[in-house]
Amino acid sequence: MEVKAISKDTGISASKVRLLVNMVRGKKVDEALTVFDRIVAGEKGPLTAYAHERRGWCFINLRQFENALLAFENVFVTFQDLQENIALEEIR
Repeated sequence: MEVKAISKDTGISASKVRLLVNMVRGKKVDEALTVFDRIVAGEKGPLTAYAHERRGWCFINLRQFENALLAFENVFVTFQDLQENIALEEIR
């Protein structure tokens, strides 16, 4: 079965998301989670929120639902932080 995901108005270019997706394509869930953990541990940027969201789905596949909930919550926290940083840069 072929699956197609469509994401609109994320503020992330398709090429950046494609790079991230290619890094985890064909890997086991544990290996993909390690990749996403490294992205989350780095500097906050547009891909950080996306990596948190992907971490949430990895945790669901591992049946770690509490960790999944925290990961999904971090999507909103990260997105909010990025929006605040953009607003501060516009003021300066």
